[in-house]
Order: sequence, then C-alpha cells, then structure tokens
Amino acid sequence: MVLIKNILAVIITVAFFVPVELEKKVVLDNKVEILIPKGWKPMNEELIKIKYPGARPPKLVYSDVSGGISLAFNHTDSKAAPENLEKYKEVLKTSLENAYPDARWEEEGIKDINGKKVGFFRVVTDTNNDKIYNYMVFTDLEGRLLICSFNCIEKKIKEWKPIAQDIMNSLRFK
Repeated sequence: MVLIKNILAVIITVAFFVPVELEKKVVLDNKVEILIPKGWKPMNEELIKIKYPGARPPKLVYSDVSGGISLAFNHTDSKAAPENLEKYKEVLKTSLENAYPDARWEEEGIKDINGKKVGFFRVVTDTNNDKIYNYMVFTDLEGRLLICSFNCIEKKIKEWKPIAQDIMNSLRFK
C-alpha cells in the first residue's frame, strides 16, 4: 500500500511540474507566427461560440483539451494604423470596463514585440463560474485591427502567467 501511495505521489508531482513545451505555429494565412503549447488544437466553431458568446467571436482559437486555457486571434474588420494604438487602447479598455466593472487591472500599455508596436492589457475578469486571467495584445495588421488574447481560469494563473508572457513575446508579424 505504501508503494502505491509513493508511486501516485511521484505521478502527481511530475504531472504538476512538467514544463509546458511551446512550438512554433504560423496562423492567419501565414501572417502571424507565434509559440503555442504543444498539443493545443484549434477549437471548433461550436465551442468558440459558447466560450466567446459576443456578436463578434474570434475566428481562430487554440486551446488545451479542457478549453479552460486558450489563445484567440481576431483579425477584425476595423481599420487600424500604428499611430492610433493609444486610441485603440482607450476604446478597448472602456469596452472591457463596461463589460467587466469589477475587473482587476494588472497592467496596460504600449510596447514593442519583435519590431512591432503593440498595445496590451493584463486583466482578471469575473464570470459566473470563475475569475479569468486575460492577456491581450492588439496591433494593426494589413490595415486592420488584430487582437490576440490568452486566457486561463484563476486557479491556473500562477502556472500560466509566465507562459502567457512567453507566448505573447514570441509574436512575429509577416
């Protein structure tokens, strides 16, 4: 019995501390390159509509098997230019504040990722079931607004926050 408990303890420890392996993916018709956790798959349209119930859900979402941790891409029809990033940041923040008045804002700003100027938010929002960590990056791509959004459930934030940072910092635009 002690042997079985020790084996289970080792399995659980390994399962929780195995580092997430990232692999390069090229998405959005070869316009964006990004690191995505190995084994993540594109979410089907039905699940996208459930997870993102708004009028304009993202067109592409990669997620873990549970769907609780995901990376979404939405190349919108809204016109965008690099000189307007601050304006987009204010509009998007106001929209998020209206949708999630109890949100906890961790960081926002404009920065450079691999030679591209981007706006970003790191914010924790409430849902009916849980709190969700969101790391959003937005920029112009081919004259239209591109929003990339990583999110995970609150109990996974500690593990996934640094990985989300690595994922977003890997963005390359072609």
